[in-house]
Amino acid sequence: MNIFLQQKKRKVFIPCKFKTDILGYWIDDKNKLYKDNIIIQTVNVLEYNIIKKQLFSDGEKAIFYTENEKAYIEDKEKILKLNEKREFCSSIINENVLKRLCAIYGGCTLYAVKDIYGQLSHYKIEYWNK
Repeated sequence: MNIFLQQKKRKVFIPCKFKTDILGYWIDDKNKLYKDNIIIQTVNVLEYNIIKKQLFSDGEKAIFYTENEKAYIEDKEKILKLNEKREFCSSIINENVLKRLCAIYGGCTLYAVKDIYGQLSHYKIEYWNK
């Protein structure tokens, strides 16, 4: 087996049903806003293909992942490459800002950052340019 395919380097953002410290916000082509709890798994290409098949069969419309400092949104027909990551921190969640980021960039990820005592310190908001 090709050693390149075995390397774990894709970070796949997987929607889940339980509460997490990572939220994914995105807008579909009809401007409907969605919010998902997210877990991130680092996988190789073969593992990614298994996850992708399962997510699509579960009804997901697209999959978001990062690899080599780039981000990708893959649906059943195409892969959109995003080149530039941007981020900022905030002590509060401003839903209007998140909606605006989604309207402009198609989506964003919100991370709840905790201090050494496990208490919420701030939020990191990440989004990608095409």
